[in-house]
Amino acid sequence: MKPSAAKNATTKAATAAASDASPAASDAPPAASEAPPAAPAAPAAPGVTDELRAIDAAPLERLLEIRKEEAQLEEFRARAEQMKDKVQDVVWRRVVSDYTKRGAALEGQAMPLKVQVRSEYQKLRALFERTRTLNDSAELEKSELEFRHAVGELSKKQLEERLKGPTEVLDRCRTDLAAIDEQKARFLSAFASEAELDAPPPAPPPVPKKSGAAAAPPAAPAPAAAPAAAEPEPEPDVTVLAKNPLLEPEPDVTVLAKNPLAPPPSSPAAPPPPAIEPDVTSIVSAEQVAAMSAAAAKAAAAGESDDRTFMLPAAGLVVGSDGPAPTEYRLAAMNYLGRADDSHVVIARPGVSRKHALIMAGIGGFNIKDLESQNGTFVNGQRITEQPLKDGDQIVIGDTKILYRIPWPSGSQRAKA
Repeated sequence: MKPSAAKNATTKAATAAASDASPAASDAPPAASEAPPAAPAAPAAPGVTDELRAIDAAPLERLLEIRKEEAQLEEFRARAEQMKDKVQDVVWRRVVSDYTKRGAALEGQAMPLKVQVRSEYQKLRALFERTRTLNDSAELEKSELEFRHAVGELSKKQLEERLKGPTEVLDRCRTDLAAIDEQKARFLSAFASEAELDAPPPAPPPVPKKSGAAAAPPAAPAPAAAPAAAEPEPEPDVTVLAKNPLLEPEPDVTVLAKNPLAPPPSSPAAPPPPAIEPDVTSIVSAEQVAAMSAAAAKAAAAGESDDRTFMLPAAGLVVGSDGPAPTEYRLAAMNYLGRADDSHVVIARPGVSRKHALIMAGIGGFNIKDLESQNGTFVNGQRITEQPLKDGDQIVIGDTKILYRIPWPSGSQRAKA
C-alpha cells in the first residue's frame, strides 16, 4: 500500500471510532467540574501582633502602678481604723489625714492617664471588632460549603480543597482573638468596670459657657456697665459645719440661717435695708423647730413665705455607712460633696468628681442636686438630677454609700440607739 493510501485509511478509522464513541459520551452525567465556581478565598491578612504592639501601653502601665498605690493606701487606712484605740487621737488624725491627701493626689494623677488609656483602648476595640467580623465571615463560608456537600453538590475532595481558605482564616482569628482578650484584661484591671473603661472623657460644664460668653461679640462692653453692678451681691449667710471630719463634733443645735435660694431685691439700685436680724447662730428647742417649720410650710403654701430667713433643720450625713468606721457630718445650709479639698464633705474615692453633688437646705428639709458629675449621683438606687431628701435615704457617690438622717440625733441619743 502506498504511504498516501495508508494515511487516508488511518484518518477514516479514527473518524469512525470517534463517531462510535459519541453516543456513550452524550449519555454520561455532567462532570463534577460543572459545579458553581468556588468563591474567591479571603486574602490572607497578617495577624494582629504588629497592631497590638502599636498600641501605646505606657499610660496603662503608669495607671496600674497608681492603682497599686491606692490599694496599699486603703490597706493602711483599714489597719489604722483597727488600731485607732492603741495610739493618741491626734496621731491617728494626722495619719488618716495624710492618707486622704495622698489618695486625692493619686486620683488627680490618674485622671489624665485615664483619658489616654481610654483612647488606646478604642484602638483595641476596633481591632477586636474587625477580627471578629473576619471570623464570622469565615464561619459562614465554612457552613455554606459543608451544606453544599451535604446536598451532593460538592464531592468530599472538592469540599476538602475549598475548606482550606476559611479554615486558615479561622485558625488565625482564634489566635488573634486570644491575644486581644489578654490585652483587654490588662486594660480592665486599671478600671472598676468595663463601663467605666468605655465611658467617654467628661466635658467640663463651665468651659462651654465661658468660651461661649467670650466668643459673643456683644460681651466686650460688659465691663463698661460696672456702675450698676458696683455693689457686690451679698453672699448667702451660711454656717460651714463639719468641713473636716477630723475636727471636734459641733454642738447638736438647730440654727436659723438666711435662705440661699431667696431672690435678689426687686430694685437693685436701692440701698440694702439695715440688718434687723443679728448674724448669729440661734439655739432653739425641738418643739420650736417643729412649730416654726410647720408655720413656714403653711406660709409657703399660702404664698406668704419669708424670703429672708428660713428654719435650717437639724440633719446630717453618715459617710461610709456600710463600712467599719463611718464618718458623721452635720449639714449646713449649703454642702458641697466631692473630691476637691474645699468641699464641705470631702470624698477622695474613685469615681467621685471634684464637685460631685450639692445638698442645700430648704423649708422643712434638704434637696440634693447632681453637679453634672461623670458617674452620677444615686438615691435609693436611682440616678437623680435633683430631688428632696427624706430620712433614711441612701445616697451613693462613686463607691461611697452615704446615709441621710433628719432630724439629726444628739450624741446621747445615738449612744442609746
